[in-house]
Amino acid sequence: MFVLTTIVLFEIIILVHEFGHFFAAKIFSVEVKEFSIGFGPCILKFKKKNTLYCLRAFFFGGFVSFKDEKKYLKVHILKRIAIVLAGPFVNIFFGMLSIFLVFMVQGQFNSTQVGQVLEFCDGVKVGDEIKKINGKNVLCANDFMFELHKLPLNKPINLTVKRNKKIVEVLNVGKVFKENEKENRVLGISLKQQKINFLSGVEQSFRNSLFFIKVVFSSIVDIFTGSISIKDFSGPVGMVKVVGEAEKQGFLHLIFLFAALSINIGVFNLFPFFVLDGGQFLFLVFEAIFKKQINEKVQIIFNNIGFLILILLFVLITIKDIYMIFVT
Repeated sequence: MFVLTTIVLFEIIILVHEFGHFFAAKIFSVEVKEFSIGFGPCILKFKKKNTLYCLRAFFFGGFVSFKDEKKYLKVHILKRIAIVLAGPFVNIFFGMLSIFLVFMVQGQFNSTQVGQVLEFCDGVKVGDEIKKINGKNVLCANDFMFELHKLPLNKPINLTVKRNKKIVEVLNVGKVFKENEKENRVLGISLKQQKINFLSGVEQSFRNSLFFIKVVFSSIVDIFTGSISIKDFSGPVGMVKVVGEAEKQGFLHLIFLFAALSINIGVFNLFPFFVLDGGQFLFLVFEAIFKKQINEKVQIIFNNIGFLILILLFVLITIKDIYMIFVT
């Protein structure tokens, strides 16, 4: 059941992404030859207004192809840039909309305002609004927890809070306890849940979306600095476990996970890597600057190299997921 749910989630995200490209193409009167979800043999198809809509055998990725590629290359450069970037941005917008709907259905959200303080948590007061943790801005409650869990136990926690319209610094918050020869840190505060309305729902969906975008870039930085490795990433197999856990917690948790994935995939596609939309954007920027298109054969070579690297990464992460789930 969890496998089916995972497939459906990813297919919806891919559908949204490709629809972004498709919709932008239609706006700029570019004829679409095929709107396809998946790769490989076509298992379900229909044709409408000269566009073939196709569901293919391998549910991984998708594409929008144009009826006349030579004619497409003559479309104004800014229009082509809009078509390329439309997919990722629609993913991000759709994720933001999903978060908004989750908050509105819940009727409340975890704020960054302190709701309760334990005795050993000196300096923090009920009603304080957390603005920073160790100098890093806090976007939302999820961002606060993210930054908190990243901090090593031997590093002190310093909070910047807003109290009665004044900014106050609170140093050395929390306490480290040793239990069963294992050290754990207790912050000593809990965040307040607040009722939501339309405006606060828009604000929180925007803040949480920015948080998910921040996590993507933070992960990339951590890879290059060696803070995390490939074993910390999950592929489709690992995602089945994550989706299963979210589904057990309820439908809203599943939708929130879907929103996070949609935003992450949207942002990831903007990276300047060949075969991704960000790579195609780079080609178009080169064309805009030098008034010359990159040779088609060169583009194909770079795209194929990028595709092979992604497939290799996909295989390695999948092997790691299988090992973690079924062996360890």
